[in-house]
Amino acid sequence: MSKGNLDDFILSAGKDKGYFVKLLGKGAEKYRVDVFAYCIMGNHYHLLARTQEANLPDFMHFLLSSYASYMAREGRKGHIFAGRYKAILIDTEEYLLTVSKYIHLNPIKTGMVQSPSEYKWSGYRYYFAKRKTPDWFDREWVNDYFGPGFQGSLDRYREFVEMDMDKEYPYPQDKVVAQTILGDDKFVKEVMKKHKPSVTSNEIAGRRQSWPGKTGQVLKW
Repeated sequence: MSKGNLDDFILSAGKDKGYFVKLLGKGAEKYRVDVFAYCIMGNHYHLLARTQEANLPDFMHFLLSSYASYMAREGRKGHIFAGRYKAILIDTEEYLLTVSKYIHLNPIKTGMVQSPSEYKWSGYRYYFAKRKTPDWFDREWVNDYFGPGFQGSLDRYREFVEMDMDKEYPYPQDKVVAQTILGDDKFVKEVMKKHKPSVTSNEIAGRRQSWPGKTGQVLKW
């Protein structure tokens, strides 16, 4: 995820959000990134995705630099984003569902809508069976958790998300290790072992490596 510089509303207009989603899809196809969830808010965005080629920095550079160029053409001066994007490596076994729910409920948390299905600039709309999805958006993973039966798994996933619409659903920040790893003790130890103790948290976030998990390398930023 990233925020606008000084919390500025850099994604406020519908056309801005739409262009960001367009770039997201273009970048995902170009760099072979599977997007599981996204939510574009006024001053920030959330993405939940898996890199197939361990090229997260390339994908993110394309996305954010392309959007910054767009903002410059719109007359925006100065920095667009508040520093480097934040990336957290996620253990799919433990936290994929938790993080996806948090992302989809973001518009409710801010009081913008009553239901996540009402928010136009979120990937939640693709979790309806009849909704056609772009090639870069991956919703097949829900069958691993809520199957068998793909349509039924989509229904059960939406029930899982919407059961907490009227509650404060916090992000599990207290479970994040070194500001970059979210998973159980075994997962954290495996990640740290690969990088060795000398590797800093920033290096972990930007490394071009692949991590084992139920559905592969999953990162939320």
